[in-house]
Amino acid sequence: MGNVQMLLRQHVGAPCAPCVEVGAEVKKGTLIATPTGLGANIFSSVYGKVTEITEDRIIIEPAAEQPDEFIPVTESVEGITDESSKLDLVKAAGIVGMGGAGFPTGVKLNINLEETPMGELDPEINPELPKDFKLDCGYILVNAAECEPGLEHNTKQIEEQSDKLIRGIKYSMEITHAKKAIIAIKKKHHKAIKVLQKALENEPDIKMHLMADIYPMGEERAVVRECLGVLLTTTQLPSAARSVVINVETVCKIAEAVDEKKPCISKNMTVRGKLNGGNEAHVFFDVPVGVSVGEMIEKAGGIDGKYGEIIMGGAFTGKSTTLDAPTTKTTGAVLVTIEFPDLHGATMGILVCACGGSEERMREIASKMNAKVVSMCKCKQAIENKPGAPLKCLRPGNCPGQVKNNMQFKKDKCEYILIGNCSDCSNTVMASGPKMGLKVFHQTDHVMRTVGHPLYRSLKVSKEVSQDIDF
Repeated sequence: MGNVQMLLRQHVGAPCAPCVEVGAEVKKGTLIATPTGLGANIFSSVYGKVTEITEDRIIIEPAAEQPDEFIPVTESVEGITDESSKLDLVKAAGIVGMGGAGFPTGVKLNINLEETPMGELDPEINPELPKDFKLDCGYILVNAAECEPGLEHNTKQIEEQSDKLIRGIKYSMEITHAKKAIIAIKKKHHKAIKVLQKALENEPDIKMHLMADIYPMGEERAVVRECLGVLLTTTQLPSAARSVVINVETVCKIAEAVDEKKPCISKNMTVRGKLNGGNEAHVFFDVPVGVSVGEMIEKAGGIDGKYGEIIMGGAFTGKSTTLDAPTTKTTGAVLVTIEFPDLHGATMGILVCACGGSEERMREIASKMNAKVVSMCKCKQAIENKPGAPLKCLRPGNCPGQVKNNMQFKKDKCEYILIGNCSDCSNTVMASGPKMGLKVFHQTDHVMRTVGHPLYRSLKVSKEVSQDIDF
């Protein structure tokens, strides 16, 4: 194992401050950095020695032997004991959202859903709901969608650790005073659904909701809409629908913190792509946080010849990275792609969507395709709530059309367009773009071609699925 690099910012909020010094001997679970504001504790993920502390990371040289034992948070975090509340254990463990931006879970769970009123619903985006619509109780919504195509670690964890998942759900319900829970999962995951069906036989307050295999069914507001029938505005949190949305892996970390007093020191991830041995998914559980991208690729067989880029995260929302970059609490995947096509300087328009890459990411991909960007449009549903903030989709997964943007690209003499849209938006682009002579690439094409997944173009599946488990 190479050096482990623990970034001081692995969460939404401010960077943590180191609480160890160079030369310190650390174990799995040694507290090495604490929040300076909104944030979460950071612990050593390995046995070893601190060799360097920089402005943004703590570097640890791992020992040759790596025992499974860890220091429980009751021994490493001041004020935490076996009698501490479940919420305090979650906070102490440094758990953050393991499938998204990394919002501190202890902050997210610090809510009484029994006493939380419904937020004001926007009738424009909820035309079918009565003005006085109310939910009868609070909900924990478990995001089991495995939203990004090609990833499999959440689904595999359900199949292999459903007992831990159910315990984590119950603890989350207890902490937040939620009376019910819903596990939102794509209907295509037959094995995981059967496992859950068995696990929920004696759990009347926990249900499943089956979703279509389209992107972005795992987006937080899409999960609320699909499970509860309420579409929130781009500025509303799930609490406006008396709910908390938590990713599968995060829920399991909650169970570990409560049952084992275990700090958040490891990550599950999918490694996939242009690898020796084929493009099938390699799922790794309990990877020490901070190991390098290159080390994970080697564990999966190593890169097969020339490649296009390495992505940390999913095809839609991940970012390009390097072999020496460290993984973090939020690293869900490492993807190695085929080479990019060479467009030899052809003119390109980029369509930026809230569901996919930022404008910066889209321009990076265009550059790697050797295209000249001459036009940029945003999806008409992409809302910028604050200057510079990530875009939010008005109606995630439901798109009214992109004809106007395609007309602008045509006017700007684009030969190609690069889109980063959801399944439905991509479908609307294809309804008019090719008819105007625009050649379409999707920002995920090089990943989808690598892993053998259908390209995002015309939508060929229904957005509605039966809730019957008929397989």
